Amino acid sequence: MTGLLNHIVSDKSYIYDKIDSILMLKKLLSYIFPIKHKVFKSEVSEQIELNWINGKLVIDTKRANYSYGNLQKILRKGLQKIGFENIKPMKNILILGLGGGSVAKTLVNEVGFNGKIIGVEYDPVMIGIGKKFFELDKLLQLDIQKADARSYIQQNTQTFDLIIVDIFQDIHMPDFVFSEDFINGLKNTMNTSGYLLFNTIITTKESSKKVDLLEKAFTQNKLLTKRYNQVIGDHNSLLIIQKTI
Repeated sequence: MTGLLNHIVSDKSYIYDKIDSILMLKKLLSYIFPIKHKVFKSEVSEQIELNWINGKLVIDTKRANYSYGNLQKILRKGLQKIGFENIKPMKNILILGLGGGSVAKTLVNEVGFNGKIIGVEYDPVMIGIGKKFFELDKLLQLDIQKADARSYIQQNTQTFDLIIVDIFQDIHMPDFVFSEDFINGLKNTMNTSGYLLFNTIITTKESSKKVDLLEKAFTQNKLLTKRYNQVIGDHNSLLIIQKTI
């Protein structure tokens, strides 16, 4: 009996060693070319991929990075523009479009933010990936809300020191983010002297015009608005809006 148990334990150890070896090989090869790790089907995002790129696990759709790749770099740049020193003492932050939680991790691990974070994400598959593969459950100050951003802003009564808007359907921004109701809702959700970091994507002349109108809408609302184009690559533009009244 003891021999059988030892054999089983030995077999399990062998399997774990094989898994670790395969994982290490994937990481090493990912410095040469992307390695697909897992694929998930989603009613919201259609297909979500976990890929190894440069030794790191990232979340992608068929045509865009959703978390832990260039997207994290883009939002980090936005946070740097606001100033880590300005964000760290804030009390609460709202993330609309949490994805896999990369910006939440940047806030906690790099900025050193210790306040409350509410992360709103509509796709339950994405939430599950964030928890299972990126340990979002270990971010104790992160409260994940399964909801669509439009409804959340309509029903919300709380205000925030910083709002991060990162809402996409693959490489497109849904129409509602350009609506007057949503823009006014964001303004009303900002604390006095609060910040809004709005990630946008420009892939066509039409989307370029929409982002121009979005920038104009915030400026007309007497909000201090700055725009940063081609933050990482050619397509992403960041709007940083501050409430001054």
